Amino acid sequence: MSGIGKTVLVKRFVDLNLEQFEVIIWRSLKYPKSLDLLINDLLNVCHVETFHTTSIPKYLDDKLKKIFDLFANKKCLIILDDVQNIFITGQIAGQYQPEYQDYQNFFTMISETQHQSNIILISREQCAEMESLDQALYPIKCLELSGLDDINILNDTGLTNENSYLQLIKFYEGNLMYLKTIATLIKKNYDGQVSEFLAENTLHITSKMQFYFREVFNHLSPIEQNIVLQLIQLKIPIFREDLRQSLNLSSVDFNNY
Repeated sequence: MSGIGKTVLVKRFVDLNLEQFEVIIWRSLKYPKSLDLLINDLLNVCHVETFHTTSIPKYLDDKLKKIFDLFANKKCLIILDDVQNIFITGQIAGQYQPEYQDYQNFFTMISETQHQSNIILISREQCAEMESLDQALYPIKCLELSGLDDINILNDTGLTNENSYLQLIKFYEGNLMYLKTIATLIKKNYDGQVSEFLAENTLHITSKMQFYFREVFNHLSPIEQNIVLQLIQLKIPIFREDLRQSLNLSSVDFNNY
């Protein structure tokens, strides 16, 4: 999810591993560009970084061959942030928009071609190319965050009642964005007193959080939206099969979404 700290952790990883790579390139897909333009960009930077002056080929297939030759000969680290923006809104996760379909082939080639480089994809949405059952053959790893219940998350926020930090963190599921906006609210309206805020036993949803939730919800497919709405109405846990039947979904559709 957004605000959980993915980008911050990758930046920290880069800081700690600068000497491990000959070329490091970070690009955001917040406003996506075609794969052709992205490869142009990567080749241009790599030529400068490695003091090469050869021209960039005209056709995408030739550009891909050239970039993979570079990946094989140089230890590169390529980071692509906001990858979810090349996927289709309102569909099963990881479905590429038509104009960005070439990325699927690019990601597949990265996982199946022998080279010494690495690519990190930062995304809210996972696609099939980010998964692998045989990591010995295809070294792909999807990393899950841990340590989200560490009270040090709230250091330097100006809040008091440190003994209540853990309860606040669990209340907002360790999401850094939620905690940042709720810490601002506590400082403003509760004089920084976490215990006073928690005494109300109310899950406060700030306007910033509401905007984010609407954005996430609108990005879901209609079936996923129905699943979310059904779960919201439940007061107790429900078995998977009971939820499927209540939504009148086939097992195939339910598992896909």
